[in-house]
Amino acid sequence: MIPAAQPMSAMRQTPSRRSGRGSNLHIPHAAKTSLKQPDLTHHTAKLQHLRKEVHRLSSVMAPHIDAARQGQPPPDGGHHPHLLKEFVAMIDTSHTDEQALQHLLARGFDIAPILEAGADFVEKLHRGSLQIAHRVSTTVPGSPRVNEEGRPGRVVKEETKTPSPEVPRYAALHEDPALIAKQLLEDFPCFDPLHPVTPETLREMLGEYERDHQMDGKAEEILKEFNASKSMLLFLKLQWTFGINRHVPFINLTTPSQRSIFYSNGHTGVVYTYEQNGEAVDPTEILLEGLNQHITCIATTKNGRWLAAGDTGPDYAAIVWDLQQNASPIKIFSTPCGKDAYGIASMCFAPSMRYLAMLSTGSRQVLAIYEWLVPSQSAMVPDEPLVFYELPNGETLQTHLSFNPSDQEMLMTCSKDRLILYHWHPTKSKSAVRVCMPDLGKIPGYHPIGDITRAVFVPHTTHIIIGTVKGLLVLFRQRVTHRKILPFEQYVEVVKAYAAVERGAVTSLACSETIVAVGDSNGTIRFYDSNLLILYTCEAIGLGQIDTISFPMIPIHKEVSTKFDNKPTFITDFLIGTSTNCVANITTTGNDQFTSRIIREEPANAVLSCAVHPNAARLTIGCSEGYLTCWDYKHKKVVVRRRIQRTGCSGVMYHDITALEHDPTGVYLACGFSTGEMRIVKSLDMVDEEGGSFCNSIGKVMFISFSYDGLFLATGDDTGVVCLYRNNTGEWSPAWRYSGCQRAHIGAVLALSFVREHGCDKERLFSLGVDSCLVEYDLDASHGVDLLILYREHTDPEAETFAFSYYPPAPNESFLVTSNNKYKLKLWNIATKMCRKTVNGPLFGSPIMGMTVLPARSDDQPPYVLWRNADSLGLMALPLDGNPYRYCSRRVHPLGVTCMKVTSNGCFVFTAGGLEAGVHMWSIHPEVLEASLEGKKTSLMPFFDLLEGGLDGKLYRDMEECFCYLQLKAQGMETRETRRVTDRLPLVELSNLFCYLSYYPSELEQKNIINEIKYSQFAATGSLVDEVDVGTVLKTFVNHRPLWGVQCPDVIKAFARFGFEELRTTVRPAQLLQILKGGGERMAEDDAIKALGILLNLRPPLGDWETVGAERDYYRPRAHMPRELTVQQIIDEVFVFTKQNCFIGPDNR
Repeated sequence: MIPAAQPMSAMRQTPSRRSGRGSNLHIPHAAKTSLKQPDLTHHTAKLQHLRKEVHRLSSVMAPHIDAARQGQPPPDGGHHPHLLKEFVAMIDTSHTDEQALQHLLARGFDIAPILEAGADFVEKLHRGSLQIAHRVSTTVPGSPRVNEEGRPGRVVKEETKTPSPEVPRYAALHEDPALIAKQLLEDFPCFDPLHPVTPETLREMLGEYERDHQMDGKAEEILKEFNASKSMLLFLKLQWTFGINRHVPFINLTTPSQRSIFYSNGHTGVVYTYEQNGEAVDPTEILLEGLNQHITCIATTKNGRWLAAGDTGPDYAAIVWDLQQNASPIKIFSTPCGKDAYGIASMCFAPSMRYLAMLSTGSRQVLAIYEWLVPSQSAMVPDEPLVFYELPNGETLQTHLSFNPSDQEMLMTCSKDRLILYHWHPTKSKSAVRVCMPDLGKIPGYHPIGDITRAVFVPHTTHIIIGTVKGLLVLFRQRVTHRKILPFEQYVEVVKAYAAVERGAVTSLACSETIVAVGDSNGTIRFYDSNLLILYTCEAIGLGQIDTISFPMIPIHKEVSTKFDNKPTFITDFLIGTSTNCVANITTTGNDQFTSRIIREEPANAVLSCAVHPNAARLTIGCSEGYLTCWDYKHKKVVVRRRIQRTGCSGVMYHDITALEHDPTGVYLACGFSTGEMRIVKSLDMVDEEGGSFCNSIGKVMFISFSYDGLFLATGDDTGVVCLYRNNTGEWSPAWRYSGCQRAHIGAVLALSFVREHGCDKERLFSLGVDSCLVEYDLDASHGVDLLILYREHTDPEAETFAFSYYPPAPNESFLVTSNNKYKLKLWNIATKMCRKTVNGPLFGSPIMGMTVLPARSDDQPPYVLWRNADSLGLMALPLDGNPYRYCSRRVHPLGVTCMKVTSNGCFVFTAGGLEAGVHMWSIHPEVLEASLEGKKTSLMPFFDLLEGGLDGKLYRDMEECFCYLQLKAQGMETRETRRVTDRLPLVELSNLFCYLSYYPSELEQKNIINEIKYSQFAATGSLVDEVDVGTVLKTFVNHRPLWGVQCPDVIKAFARFGFEELRTTVRPAQLLQILKGGGERMAEDDAIKALGILLNLRPPLGDWETVGAERDYYRPRAHMPRELTVQQIIDEVFVFTKQNCFIGPDNR
């Protein structure tokens, strides 16, 4: 970019490339990036991509390109030289891609072979550039690097370009192997994502890095950690998961050498190990990441090496991990059951481990079987299933997919009223699947049998057993017949039905060899043989309903005996999962005796809140129904577990814990409940504090906040009531007392926080509600029943404000930052209540719903703000300027984030998953975001990329033209003095420039824009700004304009607020004028009539030049307006919304 201080005339000395005319604001060609994506054919798009790649590599691989241009054969062979010659000729031509292809066709050439030769040639250029790049030292002049704007593909000047010693690289500061490898890649030309760096190339780069930095033996260690870490370049790294998804049955991975279980939590698979070689060890977790949605099913091969999981959602997927390769994903299936499906209901591996079967969810279910061990033909070509069978219409949702352990060509699924068997063959077509549906209505003695809950194959037999909600076990077997060929539709027959549970349901079934384990809703486990003869019973386990029974990978049991024989007793070892979300190890000892040991006891209900101790490594989790658990998150052990109850007229009641917060000293823990009660307990043992129970809120307590000095405590509920409590310092009892409340908001409280201004010890309390009002309270004067309000500020009349946080202090100023549903962030001066800045917020999913300042780990760490939205967690680098590279995010809980708490040292953040019944522990690495910002902090290129068309687009050209015109207008249109064109524009003309670019700010927005620029330097210099440069205009325009323009639903919603709720409702012009004059920012009647006349295209009658002026004098738009218009006509004819162009923005003027 040309510095802003240069005059406009200097910028205009270089002629523009646009249509032969000069450009008002010339930008160097190397800094320009075109974002145009014309609608062309496949070959045109491919040629366009190849042309860009050749141009990018031309500076490094010029000799090879010249050789191809002259028709010389490539040194390593390949395609015919004349194909490469024609390809390079198309690259060199000045014609467009489409014209070049048409010219090629006119000459009788076939396009496909030439483009194929070009693609192969570009790939060879890529490899050659890498070989050159990693051999060139960083001190060699002219080595390929990334340019100043962060754009790859330009050769730097012939001089050494090394980092300044005053600003050390982040990899050197933190010694992060991932960052070291990342910086090595940044020192060379940008790699195409479709052609990633190979391990051999990275190994050679690390070898040179090792020699240059004298790090003997460090290269292999860095490469190993680089390859082993799947989240190597993430600012958030998952460290631990608290909780188990009990709705997805876990899998027992126990072997003779270790005890492990495989389960899911949210969108993460977890392998939890708790015992090694028969001895208890500190628990460890192997976290299997990669899925983006909530996991609905898991599976494993019979040897436990390969694990698989599938999720649900519009972009569902399935992943297979290899535990022997650092749990790395080795197979990824994107929408394996078709794009019409919505997720995977169940999955399983074949007994041979060669095939993976998946059953989709949705109204039309699909059974797909993949030969997953066969490598894919190409990374860009998805795997083709061996079987793709659509289940018949009208069937209820099928679940519990399983292979027959004795015949991998047979599968089974079941729903609540149907059992289906499938027979397939690998050599037949995808749809060649035979189906058998046994008639469950003809079971003698039991009609109806009730809904099916589980179904299993019995190994080494042809038996199938199902369980029902009525406690029945029904045994099927292969039909016996004298016929030579029996249709598969008649494969099974009913053998017998047995009432296993008298008062209850069969809730789980599992088989180990020929032993069938049956769990019921009463918490009892019974063991049967393959003919449903009772073997053993485990009663009164006392952990609730048995949801899952899982045997080890290698069966651990001795000889089976029945109660009618005198054989050795039956001994086995297995795991169970219960409705209370307990995982227990059960060991039978004979004579219907057993021992149980709880392995994991996790929240069974939704996790609604969490809190982190300020001084100790303790995490407190609050769940529904009063469950409170305190963890030592350093050693991963439960410290205290309690269920808080309340005794009332109806007896003992348990209420949801909706908010938790520690005081700054860590002595007290405040708990908020769904009933409005707030209770203070001691953090050490969770015992109630004397006199610490209060019931002053009307609705559910949503937020709890302590002041910095611990003297105040405030709560906010979902009815808009804010309560204040004081600490009785120096008094014996009680420790806390009620100080007043106020219903300050219309609707729920969205945020509540104490703020301490920079350089001041005074505490200030702020709250934000659904009504978008920011309220400050008078703490000093609130001693009675009422909590007094100092001021109330409506933050945004045109949007809904969702969250606020204290902004890290600036020199001589203190700010609050708010976020709204328009994806905007606003800075508010605490003293003047003035909106001082508006910038674009992160565009990752939903708008920001919570923010907090990340505690600094050192004095030289830049400030960051940690934020969350509906399902993601993100980090933003300060100061805020709307640069999209300052934001990053990661999905943490697909079903929603209910709480976010940061440790006092800023190293970890905990997120609660609500319905996922889990809490995730993340390590924070802001240095990753800071490293990615190198070269992009002060550049204007990110803002140019936000314009339609970028630097070469029409919008930017219009901005240039209007910028110059407004300078002429400011100097006087009829002046005879010498025109002076500069890069500065009077501040008062900024609104006119924005209106010309189709952004029409309201009066309030104009005021905020003027104040933002006028006072931008006041705190530092004490002076006001009255002119703006090009960079400021660009940033202000990009940050203030609506991201998606004015959309049609917004107009319909606006009419509905005035009573015109239907599109066919008629609106008279008088009514519309009354709305414009009386609502919001009022318009004068003459201005409203004039604007409406222009929108309705009302013009005076045409005439000669002498009569036109007179006609305009007597012309009145009011007399020519239609009597009435419908809302639909106003949208279609006045605002001109169409299906192709459904919003008012820069392209609809």
